[in-house]
Parts: sequence; structure tokens; C-alpha cells
Amino acid sequence: MVDEFAATVAQRCAELLDDGSDVGLMLHDAGELKPLAASTPRARMLELFEVQNHEGPCFDCFTSGQPLIGQRLIGGNPPWPAFGDFAYSLGYRVAHAVPMCLRSEAIGVLTILQTHEDGLPDAELQLIHALVDAATIALLQHRARNRATDLAQQLQEALDSRVVIEQAKGMLSVHLDRDVQDAFELLRKFARRTNKPIAQVAAEVVTGNLTAQHLQEADGPSL
Repeated sequence: MVDEFAATVAQRCAELLDDGSDVGLMLHDAGELKPLAASTPRARMLELFEVQNHEGPCFDCFTSGQPLIGQRLIGGNPPWPAFGDFAYSLGYRVAHAVPMCLRSEAIGVLTILQTHEDGLPDAELQLIHALVDAATIALLQHRARNRATDLAQQLQEALDSRVVIEQAKGMLSVHLDRDVQDAFELLRKFARRTNKPIAQVAAEVVTGNLTAQHLQEADGPSL
């Protein structure tokens, strides 16, 4: 879903420019920038080159949090020699980079790669900024929903595990005529001895794959 959305954003931005420019989008994930979408295969190739070499407009833009507008790729004293040479070989002449930020949270960068040196009109830049802002909000909302879903799933799994453990404790307590705490100790020791999660051992007890006798025999004659 995120990949499709990002691809749509990159494509729509390129269509808005209507001058042969290409658009790439990188997302910050797990501590690093990663290529997410591009409007053309050559823009995708340049994104991969930038990530592999840790050099280019996306990195500078993300680090500073400020837009980088109208950077010529060769001539004079280019800021990214390797990136500039490779971009030039692909037909690009000027790069722009716009940070994807909401308040203090930066999540990525949108790059515009021009095949001419005329720059972008202010009206087109304003459109790009507006689209980037909208895309940033949408991606942050998607992340928030995913985090909420993951947390709910983790809580449900923890609850399910606790229920299974309580069921296993009750069954062992009845079968072995022990109190519930002794039954739990038997589960815990077996889990440690077999290097299994206690919830897995409990589930095997509940399903009948592991009997009270098995646990008692594994624990030795002292219990």
C-alpha cells in the first residue's frame, strides 16, 4: 500500500512539472534513507546509486531539513562529485530536493531531477511543496495506524498466551493434585529445560501433546 501510494505521488509530481523532469521519493526507515518510488527507471537507478554512495541531494536535504533548490550537477565546485557525474551521464542537469516533514518529524525526501538547466517556476515549486505536505501527512497517518495495529496484536498475543498458561496450570493442578503455583513451576522448569517459550509448553499441555506425566518425569523424582 505504501509503495503504491509513493509511486502515485512520484508520478503525479512528474506530471505536474510537465517538462521532462523525473521525480524520486526516499523514506527514512530503520535509521537510514531508502528508495521508495520513482517516476522512471533511470530516476530509480540514480536513487540506488545515491544510497549506495551516501552522497547526493536527498542526504543533504534530509540532514538539514531544508529544501535544496536548483543545484547544478556538474561544473564549478559540485557538492556531490560521484553523484553529479552519474546523474549527468543519465541526462540530468539540475536537482531539487524537498524534505517530507511535519513539525519536527522528518520522514523522507522528494527529489526532482531536471534534464535542462532552466530551473522550476515558483508556481510549480509551490504545487510540489503542497503535494509533498499532503503525502507526508498521509504517510505519517499510515505509520500511526500500523503502529496501533501492531500494538493491539501484541497485546492480544500476550493475553492469549496468559489464558493458555492459566488453562495449563489448572489442568496440571488437577491431574497431579498439586496447587496452582507448583503446576506453574513445573511448566516453567520444563520450558527452561527444553528451551521453549512457556506459552508454547502450556499450549502443548492444553492440546494434549504434552501430558502431566511427561512434565513430571522430565522434572525428576523430587517433584
